[in-house]
Amino acid sequence: MRSRGHNCQLPVSKCPFLGTHAGYKNEKFAKAPYYGYFSCNGVQIASYFVISMSPNRCLRIMKPRDKKELKKSRLATPVRAEEALRESEQFLRQVIDLVPHFVFVKDEESRFLLMNRAIADANGTTVEGALGKTDTDFSVTPEEAHNFHLDDLAVIRGGKPRTIAAEPFTDAKGNVRYLQTTKIPFQFGPDKTPSLLGVAVDITDLKRSEQRLQESEEKYRNFVERAHDGIAVIQDGIVRYLNPVLADFFGGPIEQIIGTEFTLYVHPDELHTLADNYRRRIEGQPVPSTYDTILLNAGGHPIPVEVNAGRIQYDGRSADLVVIRDTRERRKGEEAVARRDAILKIVRDAAEQFLKSPDPESTINDLLKRLGRIMRVDRTYIFENSREADGALVATRRFAWASDGAGTGAGEHGIEQVRFALPSHARWEQVLGGGEVIYGDSEAFPPDEQVALREGNIQSILAVPIFAGKEWWGFIGCDDCHSNRSWSVLETDALTSLASMLGAVMQRRKTEKVQ
Repeated sequence: MRSRGHNCQLPVSKCPFLGTHAGYKNEKFAKAPYYGYFSCNGVQIASYFVISMSPNRCLRIMKPRDKKELKKSRLATPVRAEEALRESEQFLRQVIDLVPHFVFVKDEESRFLLMNRAIADANGTTVEGALGKTDTDFSVTPEEAHNFHLDDLAVIRGGKPRTIAAEPFTDAKGNVRYLQTTKIPFQFGPDKTPSLLGVAVDITDLKRSEQRLQESEEKYRNFVERAHDGIAVIQDGIVRYLNPVLADFFGGPIEQIIGTEFTLYVHPDELHTLADNYRRRIEGQPVPSTYDTILLNAGGHPIPVEVNAGRIQYDGRSADLVVIRDTRERRKGEEAVARRDAILKIVRDAAEQFLKSPDPESTINDLLKRLGRIMRVDRTYIFENSREADGALVATRRFAWASDGAGTGAGEHGIEQVRFALPSHARWEQVLGGGEVIYGDSEAFPPDEQVALREGNIQSILAVPIFAGKEWWGFIGCDDCHSNRSWSVLETDALTSLASMLGAVMQRRKTEKVQ
């Protein structure tokens, strides 16, 4: 470095203590003279100097030659400070306007002292046009503006940050958005006005996704809870969820069943099969998704069920979604269809025998035996109508079969003759003679008929009329002596078909006798 008195020259790179007002870019020094001072860590440590660039690209630093030049150097510094401040503010404005979130400053009256372009656009205004205005000047609802103001006051006066997880905001187009807002205490401007600095993130898409997810969950929960089948989630062998239908099946409140081992509700004979299926499914091995098994109901009674199981994620872990259907009614239906088909086969076989046999009546007892066993009843019989000397209509048992212990005789072993003139069977003449069927449990019959049924040791009865041509010939019937039962439509239809075939046989016999 070369020095003459108070003047000196040095390369720009050798000026670590040059004050900020002197600048650091060489092109600034090309506009000499430039006024500055020496500083260290932001502290001025030397007087003002006149700085210029020498032809050999070194800084020429000189003290002002007189008071006039010194005054000029001192006046230049505030001007450069203001320019730097303006540049800083412009840079800050550019930054916050590029931020897609809402950035704003408000005072205690909720007046906007600053806002970025994102919130200005949402409010249908400009950054400059929003200054001094409040939320009520825009499209937000009065309720929203009131809530915003209360939150503003809580932050400014309480002096503590506040985060609102989700709050509605109506924009200039009338669209309702949802914002996640953070507000912190702030002092704005040179006068340090008490205010708040807020940043609001638009979470509308997230909120709507959550709402759609919640609606979906509610829809499927309603479906599961209103389903006619039992539904459960089994995780690590423990019941984690079940719907009301399955809770009723197991016989306990839902909250008491959740957390128990599912094997408590499985029939002992089925434990090995269920455990093996569960293990193979966990290991990813192929397992039938639907299979039949036996569970225990509230009374500990075995109930046949159909199980449909599959893997799901529950609370972040693998689990089994199990749908359980009580198959008792289905099996009853299947058994009824099987019985109907078997009865119809008996009818076809009997028709062939009646056509081939010279004495069709000889095959009827065997027919009733097969019929009784297939229908799982205690008695089957055929009654034929006749008139007594006084003209009274009676029906006498002509053919019968009984299971062991049921009997076919009078009294406790069955009814041998029906006198339609008596109150106990007067209704039967009208019903059967009119081509209708008599069926049901004895306790559902009129009192006089109940007495007669009890005398015959009958718990439930099914009787179908037999017509030979247009004449009411008699009836074919079944008794259940041990329990009440619901006679299915399939059973009734099958017995009706058999009665029609018997009626045709009796009509043929009648015709043959006339000839």
